[in-house]
Amino acid sequence: MDDWYVLDGDRRDGPYPMVIMQEMWQAGELAADQLVQQADGGQSRRAGDVAEFASTPVESETDRGVVSGAATSGDAGKSRRRSVMSRVVISLFVTLLVVGVIGIPLLAIVVPLLTNMRETARQNQCQEHLRQLSEGLLKYEAAEGEFPSGWKSQEPLRSNFSWGTSLLPFVNQSGLAGRLRTGDQGLATALTDPSLVMLMESSIPGTICSSETVQGVNQERPVLDKVDGVHQLATSSYLANFGSAGFNSEGNGLFEKDSMFSSLNVVDGESRTILLGERAFWTNGSGAGGQPLVQANGGLWFGLNGDGTTMRQGDVLGTGMGGVNGRRTGLPCDCNVTIGYSSYHPGGVQFAFVDGQVKLLSDGINGEVFNQLLGRNDSVQQVVPQGPNSR
Repeated sequence: MDDWYVLDGDRRDGPYPMVIMQEMWQAGELAADQLVQQADGGQSRRAGDVAEFASTPVESETDRGVVSGAATSGDAGKSRRRSVMSRVVISLFVTLLVVGVIGIPLLAIVVPLLTNMRETARQNQCQEHLRQLSEGLLKYEAAEGEFPSGWKSQEPLRSNFSWGTSLLPFVNQSGLAGRLRTGDQGLATALTDPSLVMLMESSIPGTICSSETVQGVNQERPVLDKVDGVHQLATSSYLANFGSAGFNSEGNGLFEKDSMFSSLNVVDGESRTILLGERAFWTNGSGAGGQPLVQANGGLWFGLNGDGTTMRQGDVLGTGMGGVNGRRTGLPCDCNVTIGYSSYHPGGVQFAFVDGQVKLLSDGINGEVFNQLLGRNDSVQQVVPQGPNSR
C-alpha cells in the first residue's frame, strides 16, 4: 500500500500526508472486503433469478428500474467500502480529540512534577559535591594539622592561590597540583605559563553545582598575571567561610589570608559551624536594590585577583554580609550578593558544616542566627534550622 491517500471513495491519486493511517486503512479495507463478499454471496444468488426473470419480455420490470445483478453488486460493494472507511476515519479523529482533551490538562500536571524531580536530583548532587569537598578539607586537616589558608599571600599585590588549589591532592587532583607548583610560585607567576593557564581554565569535577547555568570560565572575575595580563579561570560554586563580617575587618570564620585554623579553634560545636557554602552566578534575592534577579557572579576555584585587601576576596571566600540569597532578616545588611551565599535551589542555600553534614538554610534565616553559624568562636551554640532536604 502506498504512503499517500485521498479520502475520496477508492481514489488514491492525490497526496494525503497521513502515513499513520496505513494500518487503519488496511483494517478498514479488510472489513469492507468481508462485507462485500457477504453481499456478493446474496447478490449472486439473486442475480440468477433476476436474469431468468428478465428473459421474459415484460416491459414493466424495465420501467421499475430493474438492473443486472452484476451492476447492482459492484455499486453495492463500493458504497459499503466508502461507508466503512468513513466510520474508520471518524473513529480516528474522535480518538485524537479525546487524547487532546485529556492530554493537555495532564501535561499541565506532569511537566511541573518532572521539573521538580529534576531540581531535586540536581540539589542532591550539589549536596554530594559539598560533602566530598568537606571530606577533602578534613583529610587535609588530618594530614597537615590545620585547614588550608583561605588564600596565600605569596606574591604581594598580585593574584594568589586559594584554599581550593591547596585542596587538589585531597580531591584526586595530585597531578594537577604538581603541575601548578603551588609551593614554589604564586598564581600571578603561574599565569604567565600558557600551558598552566589552559589547565586552570578547566573546571575541577565536583566544584560546580548541578543547578548552575554558567559553566566554564568565569568572565566576571578576571585575574591578572605578574605582567598585568588578564585571564579568566574556571568557575566554582563553592566558597570557604570567612565569617560574618565584611572583608574590611578580621574574619571570624575558618578561612582568610594565610590562616591556620583547625577544628580545635571551633568552640561552638562542629555541627553548628559552617565550613563551606555555595554561590550561584545569578540569584533570586532581594539584595542590590530589590531586583528579582541579581547577578552574584559565582566564585573561582584556583585563586583570587589582587592582594585580598579589597572585595576580591569574594572570589574564593564567602561572608555573612552578603546574606543568603541577598537577604538577612533581623539585622541591617548591605547584602552585596557577590560576596555572600546564594543558589538556584528553591527556598535556600546549602552549607557544609565542620562535622561533614550538609544542610539547607532558608533564605529567610534570621541574620543573627546566620552570623552565629558562621562564627567559629562566638561561644553561642546555635541550633541549626534545617531545610527539608538537609542530610
